[in-house]
This record gives sequence, structure tokens and C-alpha cells, in this order.
Amino acid sequence: MMMLKLFLSPTTQMSSKSCVSDGDEDLEAQLSPSTAADNPCRSRWRSIFLTLQAHKIFISILSDPRRSISLADISSASSYALVRSSDGDDYEDSEPNGTVGISPPSPQVSLDIPCDAGDVRSSTNANLQHANIATIVKNKDLDSLIKFGGVPGIAEALDTDLEKGIPGDEQDLDRRRLASSKTEPSPTFFQCLFKACNSYIIFLLLLSMALYLGFGIKKEGLETGWYEGFIILVAIIIIVLCHSIRDFWRETQHRSSGKHELSEKMETVVEVLRGGSQERLSSTSDIVLGDILCVKRGYLVPADGLLVSGEALELDGQLESIIHDRNPFMFYGAKVISGNGRMLVTSVGKNTKWGEMMRKVIQAPNKTPLQAQLDKVNAWTEIFGLLISILIIVVLFLRLTLENEDDKPGLPSLKGKPSTIMDLMDAVKRIIPLVITVSLAYGNKKALSGNGLVKELSACAILGSATVICTDKIGGLTTRKVQVKTCRIGGEDINGDSVIHPDVIDALCYGIYALVLDPENPCGLEEEEVVSWAKSKLGMKQDILKQSCTFVGAEELNSSEEGSQVLLRKTRGNETVECLHWKGPARTILTQCSSYYDSQGKKKDMEREKRMDFEKFIQQMQSKNLKTMAFAYKEINDSTEENSFILIGLLGLRDTDWTETKEAVEACRNAGVNIKIVSSDNISELLDIANQCGMFDPNSLVLDGNEFQNYTDKVRMDRVDRISIMGNARPSDKLLLVECLKQKGHTVAVIGARTDETPAIRQADVGVTMGTWSTKMAKEFSDIVIFDGNFSFLVTIMRHGRCAYENIQKYMQHELTMAIAGLLVIFITTGHSGDAPITAIQLAFGSVIVGIPGGLGLLTEPPAEKLIGKQPIGQGGKLITWAMWRNIITQASYQVAILVTIQFKGKAILGISPKVNKSLVFNSFVLCQVFNLFNCRKLEKKNMFQGIKKSLWFWVAVVVIMGLQAAFIEIEHWVGGSARLNSAQWGTCLLIGMVSWVIDCAGKFASDLITHCIGSISRYTWA
Repeated sequence: MMMLKLFLSPTTQMSSKSCVSDGDEDLEAQLSPSTAADNPCRSRWRSIFLTLQAHKIFISILSDPRRSISLADISSASSYALVRSSDGDDYEDSEPNGTVGISPPSPQVSLDIPCDAGDVRSSTNANLQHANIATIVKNKDLDSLIKFGGVPGIAEALDTDLEKGIPGDEQDLDRRRLASSKTEPSPTFFQCLFKACNSYIIFLLLLSMALYLGFGIKKEGLETGWYEGFIILVAIIIIVLCHSIRDFWRETQHRSSGKHELSEKMETVVEVLRGGSQERLSSTSDIVLGDILCVKRGYLVPADGLLVSGEALELDGQLESIIHDRNPFMFYGAKVISGNGRMLVTSVGKNTKWGEMMRKVIQAPNKTPLQAQLDKVNAWTEIFGLLISILIIVVLFLRLTLENEDDKPGLPSLKGKPSTIMDLMDAVKRIIPLVITVSLAYGNKKALSGNGLVKELSACAILGSATVICTDKIGGLTTRKVQVKTCRIGGEDINGDSVIHPDVIDALCYGIYALVLDPENPCGLEEEEVVSWAKSKLGMKQDILKQSCTFVGAEELNSSEEGSQVLLRKTRGNETVECLHWKGPARTILTQCSSYYDSQGKKKDMEREKRMDFEKFIQQMQSKNLKTMAFAYKEINDSTEENSFILIGLLGLRDTDWTETKEAVEACRNAGVNIKIVSSDNISELLDIANQCGMFDPNSLVLDGNEFQNYTDKVRMDRVDRISIMGNARPSDKLLLVECLKQKGHTVAVIGARTDETPAIRQADVGVTMGTWSTKMAKEFSDIVIFDGNFSFLVTIMRHGRCAYENIQKYMQHELTMAIAGLLVIFITTGHSGDAPITAIQLAFGSVIVGIPGGLGLLTEPPAEKLIGKQPIGQGGKLITWAMWRNIITQASYQVAILVTIQFKGKAILGISPKVNKSLVFNSFVLCQVFNLFNCRKLEKKNMFQGIKKSLWFWVAVVVIMGLQAAFIEIEHWVGGSARLNSAQWGTCLLIGMVSWVIDCAGKFASDLITHCIGSISRYTWA
């Protein structure tokens, strides 16, 4: 009850009568002893309730010392005493009519504790309110917006004056920045340290350290026996610290880069209204919640918000592009293509709709599929090596114990300490990333041939493993060059013999030249081809046109109509006129024309019959698969009517050839890659493109983006594989599609060009942008940038990517064979005799001279044409396949058997000294790896020499390895006193290495025979 007294006296006693009715008792009277005595049950429950409420408030103060307490915090407690029940017999203050009333707390009562941060409850409510406002805008919930009070209600909630903007003082800006920032806790260094320690490898290293420490002290005594165990302990500390620092730095850099990506991508000057005056901000990161932005044509919307006022405001990149009172929602990244206005900011930075999508895909630094597979193989290899090392030291420790207890001459003496297995594993672990990195960089350069840029080294290899490609209509499929096949002026088709009036040619040239003047809308392939045609056929001189006209401004049509209007100021003698030129789809422009030019330069009225002739001509061109383009203009003056354009001419454009694109699509299909068209365009247009590309499958699923979004999770996952075309798709639909495909186990490539496609590009396993029309932000987020935008070029990259992946498999097979064989040879020989035939220096040298040149020889093999016909690996594919394990086990078994035999029986069989025997074992081990390079060239085929003439670097690698090995044997003889090998002994080593070819063919033949027999038995059983 002490807490109750703390909160209810004496300040609460200052509360005078809480009026419910004239005869009601005040709060003090209700808490008086007499009342409690009269109603013991009521008093007891009231005390319990108030105690719990006070305890709740007290705990909240402890959890947040800045919290200020107001009467609202205890209003629920005090109101308990003011509730009237229908049971008038039980309570004195019950009302006669039996209603239940709650008296509001007196406004004079205050329990505020001074605090710098203000009322936390109000702050919490404000944050919730801001979140609700952001949700209304992101969901485009017009009904909730109206209930909120419309844009004025939102502005009031954000403390914004629609006429003057926000106050704009420093304190106000700091408060708004704090309200719009959401910081997520980043892992501390100690968390990264604990994560680094929580590893199987660290545990095995600690176990190895303990065994080495015990073995050393047991054998050499405490004075020097602790050295090796202590060195391993130091190595463990260094490994843990290095991994912790690396992980902590990566997390810090990732969050920093993520924040930059979500808030700093738009480098543009924005104008805001603050304190009644207009200010220019040099960065979009200076925009705060509640700002009034001034948007104009050509601006990129730098935040989410609502239209305050505007005139003919139209955005590109949104399904509902016209912004008005019934659709006031504006989103980050959209481009203003016409009109101007003011916008109320409701979300900024990573809190925008685009930012939320991006935040989903950059929550944590993700490894590429190839990196994850390589790391997994390296980890298991290292664990295997450590286990072998621990097993060796245990065996030696037991041998030493037995040797001390039973002084039997039959037990061989220990000849020095065992070779450290970690030397071999460390060499392999360090060599593999280096060689793969160099080879991937070389392969990427060969794949792109200067036509692109690779930001992620493994991107081409991942693209080669892709099972699905998601592409927009633009960015791959419709980027072919076009030709002008038909030109009609008036009622006449224009050809090389036609005579056209100079005024008509000038008007048409001005209309075509206007295409290259708009700095905000660079020319596409169609416009470039039309300009080139005008130069060659019409004699258009751009330098003369540039002197005679000035670009005033441009206004695009709806994005679906693919048209544009350009206002030019022309000089005619001593006068200047302004002409609005319009280029776009012929049917659209024809409806706005009231007259036309004939080839003689005469202006004629657009009568009904003539309009029908033009429409018939347009229909004929479309029936021939020609795209129609019309040019019209009008002079701007006070009496200009809306539909008063003069039709200059009609052009029919045709793609030069669909063959190349069809062949690329067919090649992707044969390669097991499914292409899906995902675009904001309507389904009918996408179906036409799919038919032209030869990629439409009648059994596939064609749907609307909204339909896909409304599916349940189960239905969506069941149908996602069957989707071939998704029309009217929003950026969130595309992102959801990529996520579903990845959940189904696909390796997904996304081809994009626009800013709103960046979340899907980032979420994909590999993101690709094509052509010069791709936005800067899309290129920054992509892994591969292709300059020319040719879809068929993807097939070339995929073939090189598959070659790179297969070459990595060859290299990994070779390295694993060498590591396993080396480990087993050392384990068997050391466990049996207490001495290893291969020293740590020899292991390190052999791993380096075979691993680096041999790896580069395998990893730089050129791609074969047949690779594109194989099925892709996908996410479920394994880097180490069953065929590779068969080859590894076969070769490792042979090497272990022959080398162990030489170690134990070589002296007797060959009649050589122990020193020569050791050199023979090491030399045979290295040469086995050299000849195994040939075996690794073909993972499944028996003919290992197929295509070897084209592999120049492979032959260079073999020659370099043999030369270095011969030099090492001689140098070791001079420096270390090892034995030199004569010609016969070198021949024996070469013969041992060459036998591995026979072993490889025999292993593959036996495997194929077993598989064939099993298949025959299965077919016979089912039959």
C-alpha cells in the first residue's frame, strides 16, 4: 500500500469534486475510511485494483525514467470509484436510472514529473499516428483518409500548415527527424565474438590443442613440451578475434551501406515550404516528416506523400498515374511527367513503400549460392582434417604410453613429432578462394568481351545455374533494332521517287529532331532509327535545325501510349513562333488532328472520309505487324484550340528480325530455363510479345498482378511455376514472385531497367540490367550490366557461366582428392610407424605448385557448345555430385594404396634406401596429382583428352608443375639432405601417376555398368 499512498496523496487529494451528479461524493469522500467501512467488499476490491494500477505505473517508470506521469495514467484506477452500478442498494452513489457513468478526471489535477523528453505517452501516440498515416498512404486507402479528415486532417496530425509548411526551426526539424527514424539494434562486438567461438572447428581446435599439450608434456617434459599446444592456442585466439572483427565490420558496413542505399540514392535538389518561405535542399536526406514539397515536371518524387494542390499532375511508374483529389497518393521514385503541384510528406527514406521493399532484401548480407556451397565444402574439409589430426595424436599418445610401460622391441620407436595435418588443410583452404577468384575474373572478361560489366565475381556462374529468368517487356525482349518500312504523307506513300514540298519535309524533320532535344527522355532504339532514316531519306541536317529552333519544354503522354509532346521556339525571318510537336501512336494522334498536310504542302481539313482512310491505312500497317508512329504539330497562340493539330505524316516501323530473339528463347528453353514476362503493361500486349518471341505456352498461366497478390500462400506456391506472363504487375508483385520462386528452390535471375524494379533485382540470385535506358539506381543494384541490351547475349553469358561452374567442380574434385589422399597417407603411416613420409614443408609446397597452376589450368578451360543444352543446377543442386564422389573415392583409394605400399615395402621391393624411399613417396604423390588433372577434365566422360588441344593454359600448367617439382627435389637434396632420384626412379613415379588414368576409366566403366544393370533389373521387375 506504500505505492498506493505515493501516487494518491497528497496531490490526489487536491482533486476537488469529480462531478457525476449534483449529489455525488467527491473522490476524497469515496476513499474515506467511513466509506470503506460501510462497504468492506467494495473497499477491498478498490484497494486491490488501485494497488495493481499503481504497481503498473511504478514499473513503467523504472523501465523508462524519462516518463512523465499525468492523471491519465491513473484515470482508470480513480474511475473505478466513480462507476455507478444498477445495484443502488449496494452503493450510495448509484444513480436512480440505473445507468453506468464514468466521471472524467478533473483538469486541475496533475501529477506531471518534469522531464526533458516530454510526455512519453503523447510521443508514443504520435508515433502510432504517424505509422497509421504511413499505412493509409502505402495502402492507398481513400476511405480511411477521408475518415481521418482528408489531407487537412493528415497535415494537422503532422503539425503542418498547408499554406506555410512546417515551422522549420532546428528544434522542430530534430523532432521530425527523430519521429521518422527507426534504428534497429546492431550486433555488438561481444555478440560477434561469441558467435565466432560457437563453432565446431573451434571446438576441434581446442581439443587438438589439449591433446598436443598433453602429448608434448608426456614426451618431452613440461619445460619444452607445452610449445606446440600453446602455439595452437594462440592460433585459436587469432582465428576467433579475426573472425569476430571481420563479422562486426561486415555488419557495420552492411547497415551503413543499406542506410545509404535507402536514403541517398536520389541526388537531386528539392524545394520545400518551411515557415512560409520556399527553401532549396541540396539532398533528399534533408526532407523530414510533414514537409511540403514543390514538385514539377521532370522531378523524381523523393518521398511518399499526398497531393496538397496541383494542376494536371501526372506521374510515370504508377498504375494510376493521374494524381487528383480522389487519387492523391504519391510514392518515392515516381517521375513527374507533366504538371506541377505541392505534396505533403508522410514517409521518408527507408520508411517509404519502396524503402520497405528494399529493407526486406537487405536485412542481412547474403552469400551468393556459389559462395555458400564453397564455404560448406571448405568447412567440412577442415573438420575432416582436424578429426584426422586429433585421431593421429590420440594414437601416438597411446603408442607412447605403451612404449613407456612395455619396453618391447617389437614396437617401433617414435621418430619425432607427427606432421601437422592443419598445414595441408590450411594450404588447401587458402589456395581455393585465390584460384577461384582469379579464374572467375578471367572468365567474366571472356564472357562479356567488353559488352558489359560484372559487379559480383560469381554472377556469371550463378546466371549459368539459373532456372528462371523474370524480365520486363523492356530490358531484353523488345530491344531489337527497327526499320522504317512505310511513310505516308497525305494520301501518298513516300518512296525514293516521290516529290515532297520543302515545307512538309521541314515540318517532319522538326518533329523527328524534337525527339533528341528532350534531356529528360533520351532516345530509345526506335527514335534513333527514325532519326537515322530522316538523315538518309529526308536529308535532315541536325546542325541547321539546332540553329533555327530552341527547346522550350516537353510533356509526355500517358506511359501506356508511349508518346511525347515537345514545345519548340522557331525563328522565321524576323518573327518567332512556338510550335508544339507531337510524336506517338497513330490512332491516338489522329483523334486530336483537325487537318493534315498533303505531299504538295497544302493544308487540308480532316474530313470524315479522309479520317476513315487514315484509320484504314493504320489498320493495314498493324495487320502487317508494323508499329505505327504519327507526327503532328500546331502553332501556339491565344486562339489555339485543343484538337487543332496538323497531321504531318505516318510511319510504319518493323523489327529487323525476330529470329535472333526466338533462337535465344529457344536456347533458354532447351537449357531448362523458364522465362517469365512480368510487366506493368496490359496482358494483351504481353501476349503479343510472347507470341512474337515464340515463348508462349498454351498450358502456362497468364494472370494479372493483383490476382497473384490476392492468392493464398498455398495457391500462390502451387501456381508460381506455371506462370509465364504477369500483366499489370506492380513492383511489389514482382518482388513477391521472386520470393516465391526462391522458396520453391529456383535460382532466379531478374532483368530490370527501372527504379521501382530495384527491390526485385536485389532480391534475385542475380540481377541484370540491359541497355543504356536502364536507370542509374537499377544499375547500382544489379550484378551484371549489359551495354547493348541484346537478349541473345544472355545465352552467351549463361554458357560461360555454366562453364565456370563446371570448371569449379573439376577443381574441387582435384583438391578434395589431393586432401583426402594426403590425410589418409599421413594417418596410416604415422599411426603404424610413428613417422610420416611427407613433411609439412613438402605438403605445403605440393599443395601450392599443384593447386595454383593446376587450378588455373582447369578453371580457364573454354566453354563447349553442348553446355547450354544441359539442365541448370538450381538452388537444390550440389557442388559435389555423386559422379564426383565416385571419382574422388576411386583416385584417393588408389593413391593411398600405392603410396602406403611404397612406404612400407618399397625398400624391400625396389631395393632403395629409406631416404630415397621417402623422396619416392613424395614425388609419386605430386605426380599422381598432376596426372589426376587430366582425369578431372571430364567428370563423367571416359575420354579425358577430348578438347585438350584448345586448352593452352592447361598444358602450360602441367609443364610449370613438372618443372617446379623437379627443381624442388634437387634443391631439397642440396639444402635439406634429402635423396636425389635417378632416371629409373623418376620413371617409376611417372608410371605410378599414369596408372591413375586406367583407374579413372575403370571406375567410370564399372559405375556405368552397375547403373545399367540396376536399370535393366528395375525395368524387368516393373514389366
